[in-house]
Formats: sequence, C-alpha cells, structure tokens
Amino acid sequence: MKMNPIEIYAECGRKAGIAAKRRDMATVRFHQNWVNRAVAMETDENRAECRKAFSDAYRDEAVPCR
Repeated sequence: MKMNPIEIYAECGRKAGIAAKRRDMATVRFHQNWVNRAVAMETDENRAECRKAFSDAYRDEAVPCR
C-alpha cells in the first residue's frame, strides 16, 4: 500500500515542470525535495512507480516539444 496516492506524485511533477518552464528553480527544488522525502517513506516495491509518476509528469510539462 502506498503512503500517498500515485496522483500526488504526478501532480507534484506537473507543478515542478511548470516551475521549470518559468525558470523558477526555487519552486522546482521545493517539489523535488518533497518528492524525495515522500518516496523515501514508500516501500521498496512502490518507490520506482512513484518516482516514475513524478518524472513523467515533470518531463511532460518542462520539455517544450515532445
């Protein structure tokens, strides 16, 4: 069972990606720090899935043409 719903990780990645587009690196770091702490509380089996949800959402927002 996950500590946080997978949607939370994706939403955090989306917000970090939007901040990256705006070159707001303080906000990007805030979201990255939050996700690092949250993923650390997950079980070993769930960590990769949670990290992927964050990374995919971040990339979808931050990379202009994909």
